[in-house]
Amino acid sequence: MMRLRVKAIGVLFGLLLPLEVGHAATALLTAREKIDQAVAVGMISHEQGVLYKVYSIRAPEKLPAEYRPDFGRLERCATPMLREAFRELPQFSPSIQAAIRGVMARPTRAFQYDSPSGYFKIHYDTLGTNAVPTADGNANGIPDYVEKLGEYADSSWAHQVVTLGWRPPPPDNGNGGDDRFDIYTESMYYYGYTQPENPGPAPWNDFTSYISVHNNFIGFPPNNDPEGNPAGAAKVTVAHEFNHGCQMADNLYGEDFFYELTATYMEEETFDVVDDNYNYLSDFFNAPYISLKENSSHAYSTFIFGSFLAQTFDSWLMPQIWEFMRYRTVMQAVDSGLIVRGSSFAAQFPVFTGWNYLTNFRDDGFHYREGSQYPYLNVNFTESAYPITRSQTSSAKPQGWAANYIRFNPGTAPKKILRIDFNGSNGLPWAFSAIIHRPSGKCDILVAQVDLSTGDGTICVPFFPDERDYIVGVPTNLNSSTNGGSYQYTAALYTPGDVNEDGNRTPVDVVLLLDFVYKQSQVLRPADCFGDCNCDGHINPLDVVVLVNYVYRQGPAPCTP
Repeated sequence: MMRLRVKAIGVLFGLLLPLEVGHAATALLTAREKIDQAVAVGMISHEQGVLYKVYSIRAPEKLPAEYRPDFGRLERCATPMLREAFRELPQFSPSIQAAIRGVMARPTRAFQYDSPSGYFKIHYDTLGTNAVPTADGNANGIPDYVEKLGEYADSSWAHQVVTLGWRPPPPDNGNGGDDRFDIYTESMYYYGYTQPENPGPAPWNDFTSYISVHNNFIGFPPNNDPEGNPAGAAKVTVAHEFNHGCQMADNLYGEDFFYELTATYMEEETFDVVDDNYNYLSDFFNAPYISLKENSSHAYSTFIFGSFLAQTFDSWLMPQIWEFMRYRTVMQAVDSGLIVRGSSFAAQFPVFTGWNYLTNFRDDGFHYREGSQYPYLNVNFTESAYPITRSQTSSAKPQGWAANYIRFNPGTAPKKILRIDFNGSNGLPWAFSAIIHRPSGKCDILVAQVDLSTGDGTICVPFFPDERDYIVGVPTNLNSSTNGGSYQYTAALYTPGDVNEDGNRTPVDVVLLLDFVYKQSQVLRPADCFGDCNCDGHINPLDVVVLVNYVYRQGPAPCTP
């Protein structure tokens, strides 16, 4: 969505806060979606489907009419389909191989233009199907559209390679006329694509490549670029596809979802003002239980994981992750990049799923920089009466690298502590976090210690006297596969300082708390809520002081703000 449109919708939603309303999904399909559906039901073979996808990119006139995209359903990037064809080509029948090779050769164009930096050569036509707009404001014989593409490409190289340290695409040994990185302009159903060509010189799986971008970007989805929608779409497409070329310098065979997640995030890094990627965010926020690892158009919406990493750590993290990916899986590479920064994937992903709740009318100003412009997500369950026990076994159970959201309302029990005992299905790695939502000020995200072998974890969160506050529990599936996982949880309220749970706070409770804090008595476990008398998430001498003041000196009750 455009930023201004999202902002207006956010105001409307602000008037409807109690209604956790969803967003309607489009029923229109892209060419890839139609072809994949036909393969799934056996109407065409897998290799025929790959051929049709290549036709949809490079030879749309050869694509059967029933597989052409619905009106208005242009797709962001054709690179995943070309990588699929490139990887799998040797496995196909000779006739399919010949057909694919016949349409995957480099395009030819009548004219060339070298960008001012000297890093790029742009190939274009001024007549025919692939003609670019021919306006030439400075009368130098080069269409303004082509010169602008050169500027966008140079900006992409400057930010991605020079500033952030991405490995540039390997030289292509003179293909396209010289060793400059080639950009072709083309009329197509897509914003653009990056085509791998030949193995590079490095000992890892690097490949040469070239990119192709739409020849005019007229009629594309709206964005926020002050120069207009076509300019914004051209900018982010060049940044996106150039990043694929950099990715191929590290590992052609990296996982598709991370290719698209990263390249879409790099649009934001390179041309932050455009926000074309807002057009895809509803795919993520409509279904946060769907895995980040799903290889579909959903991947474009998951760029916010890259934004989270950059805003939590730094913008150099992502290119460093790709350096690790030369020899490692995505999971291992992300983990390695975070370990260098003193953290880990298991520690940060449940924080990321917490951030995703704090958008739109829930934005507190301390998480995503543009979070107020993002859509919002719905909760799976809402609890208001305790104790409660519930199981999640529905189709919305979280897949690997995805989450559910459970809202816990305080009801009539302010100044209590909510203890949530979580149990994820055995055999899967789980995380569980809690968001303390406040009507003003920062919303905190607390992450429980979850046993990775049993899926058990406990978290204790205070309810404050202001009943507008609530707590959101976030079960997060850390599994490296996309399989969904079931879980259950119990939630109960406790009185802080009532160490022996007899319903009162007396000198007996003081003695028990003293024994635990100073003598390491096992009367309390660190996860138990009722010893945390100042509600800071820890049990220590400060809690003893609070309880002593309350019991013996008529001081404020435990956990009184």
